[in-house]
Amino acid sequence: MSTTLENVGLQLWSGALLLADYLLARPELVREKTVLELGAGLGLPSIVAARFCGATRVTATDYGEEVLSLCEQNLKASLSERFRSESARRAGADESAAQGEAWSVREMNWLDESFPLWEDPTDSPSDTTPLPTNPPASFAWEKTDTTAFIHSTTVILAADVIYTPAATEQLVRRLKTLLQRTLRGEDRALFLAVEKRLGFTLSGEERAPSYDHFWNVMREANEELDKWGLPCLGDGAGGIPMIEGEQGVTKVPRFQWKLEPTEFQSVPQRVSGYTRTKEMEVWKMWLDY
Repeated sequence: MSTTLENVGLQLWSGALLLADYLLARPELVREKTVLELGAGLGLPSIVAARFCGATRVTATDYGEEVLSLCEQNLKASLSERFRSESARRAGADESAAQGEAWSVREMNWLDESFPLWEDPTDSPSDTTPLPTNPPASFAWEKTDTTAFIHSTTVILAADVIYTPAATEQLVRRLKTLLQRTLRGEDRALFLAVEKRLGFTLSGEERAPSYDHFWNVMREANEELDKWGLPCLGDGAGGIPMIEGEQGVTKVPRFQWKLEPTEFQSVPQRVSGYTRTKEMEVWKMWLDY
């Protein structure tokens, strides 16, 4: 049975299950850290990071009201006993009670050029027509979300977000911003779970076109960074260009990545519902300055 692109966020994919197992095996990666999940779908990695691995704060992001509502339901059911939801604050709950540990669900559209985090002057215009963005108030990105991201978010999670060329190209384009250092100068890392979806070419070769396209785009992005550099805040500190302050081009950063070990010896399977195969991988990605 196939799944339409509009509904990919409404079901649980194997990559999210693998990423959950990976976090359970290495909770120190998110312990006492602020975490952002891209393309969260049902929100399983965010739930695992917060409930079982000690993350201080998690923000699950995706696109579309139906997906976001389901994600919020899942996080509320799994985290409400321990975490204070940002939606409670927006509903007028006591402000002091909303401080500290928290979770939130936000709309993040990689194609929307007006999204607050995408204001990168080195980005070349996209050939893709931006999708209209008008999220419900409870899912709208606020200035406080930007502040939390630029100051304290150091871990980014993503699973099963490599499926169409357009989405892949936009994801890589946005990573140039998302993986910049925090305003405090802390490095960020993305943990990306992917599954090679294999098919056969007309000549009978076994290929994984979406997976191959992703790595081709990553290499092209490094060539672009070599050419133009990346503007940062002040003297080599991390930051996002839209922050007020002196702008300058520092040492040219490059995307770096490495394949994380996911064999059963290092990452036992504690999450049921999937069969782990050699086509399933977890990659760590970062910007090397």
